[in-house]
Order: sequence, then structure tokens, then C-alpha cells
Amino acid sequence: MGSSVVAFGDSHPGLVHPRNEDSLAIAPQPDGAYLLVVCDGMGGMGRGDQASRLAVRHLLMAFGAAEGDLKERLLKSVTSTDLAIRAALCVGGRGHAGCTVAIAHVFEGTAQVAWVGDSRVYLVRSGAVITRTRDHKLVQELVDLGQLTPEEAKRSSLSSVITRALGGRPPGPLATQPAFLEPWKTEPGDTIVLCSDGLADLVPDEELPSLLAPKPEGSVAKMIQVACDRGGHDNISVIVANFGPEGAPDDVAPREAGAVTVLPEPTPAPVTRTVSSADAARARRATEARLSPPWLVVPAAVGVVAWAIIHSLNS
Repeated sequence: MGSSVVAFGDSHPGLVHPRNEDSLAIAPQPDGAYLLVVCDGMGGMGRGDQASRLAVRHLLMAFGAAEGDLKERLLKSVTSTDLAIRAALCVGGRGHAGCTVAIAHVFEGTAQVAWVGDSRVYLVRSGAVITRTRDHKLVQELVDLGQLTPEEAKRSSLSSVITRALGGRPPGPLATQPAFLEPWKTEPGDTIVLCSDGLADLVPDEELPSLLAPKPEGSVAKMIQVACDRGGHDNISVIVANFGPEGAPDDVAPREAGAVTVLPEPTPAPVTRTVSSADAARARRATEARLSPPWLVVPAAVGVVAWAIIHSLNS
């Protein structure tokens, strides 16, 4: 038996957009593992709420049916989800819906992380973020090329442009590939945080550990409150998983997996953005320099669905 785990997830529309396009899940697996998932729908492409909801549901179903080792199963699940979104939501002249995804598979003291886009997964240990995912964003590539500083990237009109997404383009045979980190060996006292950019954009890495509370529900509430206090410019979704000593009792009763709350409101019109000529020039240079697929997606987080499943875990 591995470390005991207690996890909690919640989502908030923020203070700018009246509706929520994020979806999330904490899903128990038959072998005792847990799959933690956050998806952020891309409102600028239309129907981001549908994309994130479909992504979570399809990914959990595909993961349960996939064969192979863990990494192969996650790869198959993510690529299958990309194809499913494109087949369902990127046809018929109604736009190209899409979303991000951040995944942490937790089992027996090990966490395998995979992601697409700019939703993040952090590992916090001894009061510091010791590692996290790297955003699939154009400004990150510009920083890597030395064309922007990290501070300039935060202020750039290109800051919402992501370079990898689920969906976001017409159906085709080539699926979006997730990125992977080397598996994390968790220790008692560790915390894993998954979140959409509604939190990540407003809380720097060095501050995130200070927002952790003794219980994950307290951490989630504090993080959402801080993001709202700083403007709440986007939907805010957070899952926090605390790792305790092996055999420690669970202190949050599990709830039924798959419980979903849907807010059936119409999707608003896509949001347009203004890009400066300097940023446009940087974008052209970065596009020429990188090897990733030559399609970009501009999200504007406005939407309709938020859902959370709460579990006390013991893997």
C-alpha cells in the first residue's frame, strides 16, 4: 500500500465571465489508483464548455478501456479524446471547439503527469514548488528563444495563445500528442495541485505553497478566493491532493464518481483580441523557429459548465 491521499476539487466562474467552461474530475480506478483531471474550454473557439465536458468524460472512458502500460494508456486516452472532440464539435461550420487538459494519475506513492495546453500540475514539497508542467503557450516559446522576458510574457497580447490543444481544428488522422513528465515519487507531506490558467496566471510559483491549508478543501477555497481578489479574469478550477503517511485514515467520505452538474446556458459569441505589431512579429519568428504543429488556438474563457467530484483517497 502506498501513501494515503486526500483530494478535493472545485471550480468557480471568476468575476469577469458569468459562466464557467472548465470541467474537472477525481476518478477512482479499479486497481485503487485515482485519475485527477482538469480541462479548460476555449471560449474564443466557441462551445468550449462542451469541449471540456466531453474531454473529461471521454478521457475517463478511454482510459478505462485502454491497454498497455500506464504511459501508453494515458497517451491513447488523450489522443482518442482529441479525435473525439474534433469529430463531434469541429464539423458543420460551427467553429472548432477545443480545450486544454492536465492529468495526474496517482497510485502507490507515484504520480504520472500528462498535459496538453496551459492547464498546470504542480508538485509542492517542504514549502516550495519543486517541479511543474511547462505551458504549451506561444509566449513560453518566445521566452525560451530569448525574445521575451517572463515579465514581458505576462503582459503580452499573445499571452492567451496556446500551441497545443484537444480539438480546435477540423477532423483528421493526426491526433494531438500529450506531454509527459518523469513519474513523481511522492512523500508524506507532499501536495499535488492541478489548475486552469484562471489560477496559474495570477499566482506565481513561489507564492502557491503559502496558499496551502491543512485540508485540501481549505487550500482550494483559498486559491479560488485569491484569484478572485486579484480580478478573477478567467474561470478558476483547482484540484488539491495531499499525501499522508501510509495507512493513515481517510477524513473525507468518498462521493459517487461521475456526479456532474451542468448549467445549460447559451454559449456567447467568440471574443476577439487585439495583437500589437511587435507581438505579431515575434509570433512569426517563433512560429518559424519551433517544430510544433503550425496551428495556434486563442482561448477566451467564457462558458457554461463546472463540475467537481470530491474523494478521500488511499492508494
